[in-house]
Amino acid sequence: MSFGCWTLGAGQCRHASEGGGGPVWAVAVAPDGTRGFSGHFDGTLRVWDLDTGRCVRAAIGHTGPVYSVTVSADGHLLLSGSADGRVGVWDPASGRCLEMLKGGGRGLWPVLAGPDGRLALTGGPDGRLRVWELGSGSRTQHVLPGHEHLADAVALSPDGRLALSAAGTPTYECGTR
Repeated sequence: MSFGCWTLGAGQCRHASEGGGGPVWAVAVAPDGTRGFSGHFDGTLRVWDLDTGRCVRAAIGHTGPVYSVTVSADGHLLLSGSADGRVGVWDPASGRCLEMLKGGGRGLWPVLAGPDGRLALTGGPDGRLRVWELGSGSRTQHVLPGHEHLADAVALSPDGRLALSAAGTPTYECGTR
């Protein structure tokens, strides 16, 4: 596993770190730029101090590889999508798991936080998109039809009203719900 932090303007690597957790599948940066987050094949999340390049904590909660991590716009929530079919909702400061949202079947690959931190959007192997109401005790607000196979990329508009999804397959079903 390796984790790198780069200064883009200078084109220089600030930190390159190695440690446990197996391969890194996903990374995210806190809005204030002080912390980085990584999702690992062994199901752990790691919190990194971007000034020192050190791992400051490892969080355990998933039972499968973590495919996606994202931080809410206000920096108060860290979300993870995993092969175990759950979305982890974490306190990024403490590394404490706040809740595990269930319902992704064979896994949840991409995960995004809505702009206000109240919703999350996920995609997965079944091709469907799921809109989650955060803080509701694992409730899926909507399940949207989509691709024949893996929905492996999702995006949200800045106002949270539109979602995009992509898959490596040519067929897409557009539904209104």
